Amino acid sequence: MRKKVALIFTIIMMVIFATGCAKDNRDVQDVTEEVSDEKVVVGFSQVGAESHWRNANTESMKATFTEENGYELIFDNG
Repeated sequence: MRKKVALIFTIIMMVIFATGCAKDNRDVQDVTEEVSDEKVVVGFSQVGAESHWRNANTESMKATFTEENGYELIFDNG
């Protein structure tokens, strides 16, 4: 009996989660159009520079979040 109740509960929860994950693309497009003229502010802090991957990550962030791409990067070397 407990297994049946647990199975039914699991199925109900899966249905609830699946319907909650549905997305309406119109909302995302409307918001994107409204914000497209504004710069997105991104804060980034890198702790230490003791390894090559950290340096590469920092350079990648600086190259990606440029004003030409519509971002304002606030960088702090932690």
